[in-house]
This record gives sequence, structure tokens and C-alpha cells, in this order.
Amino acid sequence: MSEDRGLLITKKINMEVAREYLSYDSETGEISWLKQGSGVMRGMIAGTVTNRGYRRIKLEGRQFLAHRLAWALYFNEQPSSFIDHINGLRDDNRIINLRVVTRSQNNTNSAIRKDSKTGVKGVRFMKRENKYAAIIKVNGRSEYIGYFDLLHDAAIAYANRAKEIHGGFYRG
Repeated sequence: MSEDRGLLITKKINMEVAREYLSYDSETGEISWLKQGSGVMRGMIAGTVTNRGYRRIKLEGRQFLAHRLAWALYFNEQPSSFIDHINGLRDDNRIINLRVVTRSQNNTNSAIRKDSKTGVKGVRFMKRENKYAAIIKVNGRSEYIGYFDLLHDAAIAYANRAKEIHGGFYRG
């Protein structure tokens, strides 16, 4: 998921203040300070990287995700929904790597979970059946694609179905 859980997407960005204090380079994705202040120097890259890999920037005592600020500074408007990193790299805030998405599309473009026992997105091992199950979420509901003897076959089945359903938002 491309949004840091602690920083809600509903947080309004004061565009006047953002433009006064921050500069955004759409080609590199870097946001830097325009003014020198408490602990920051003019030209310095703004913010810090969270333990989840997102850059966050403190402005007027409030924390903002850098990709949301990048979008706002580039388009001069508050992002209307989630902002997704197309390539999945949470610190790549180049404008060509950002897109507005729904929550569902954002979740679709997420990486494999760290607690995955199979190491393959959408595939679980079912002890009772002694098979691998390929399962995909569609509109909040689990859809069983099938059971497979081989992990590889289940992975292919999941990938094919995910591409069919999610198109450009699918990431394996």
C-alpha cells in the first residue's frame, strides 16, 4: 500500500505555505527547502524517510507524505485520493511515477507481504488438501482460482487472473 498508515490522505495541504517553503523537482522527485529555518538549510532535501520507506515532511507542525506534497506542488491542487508509486518504490517521487488511484487499485499494486509463507503473492499452501491455492481479492471478496500441486503453477494462475482483473495496476 502506497500510503503510510499514520498519515491520512484527508489531511489538507496549505498550498500557499507549501509553495513558500518547498521546491519540487519533478524529474528527480526531490523536494527541497526554499528557506533556512530551525534545523534546515536552504536547498536541503526536505523530510526524513519512515521505517516503511516513505519520505515525510513536517510543515507548519504537521507531517505530510512527500509523494502527496509532490503531487500538490506539481499540479497546484490537493490530491483527490490515494497517490500510488507506479514502480512500487516508495521514495521515488518523480511525477512520472505517481498516479491518483482508488484504495483498491492502490492495494493491487502492493508488494508481496513480508509474512507470506510461500513467497508468492496470492498463493497459500493448504495443509488439509496438501496443495497450493491461488486466491485473489475482487471487490473485497476472495475468489479461489484453483488448487495446484506445484507452487509455480499456482503462481502463474494467480498472475494471469490478476493481470486480467487489475490490468495496469497489477504487480506480482
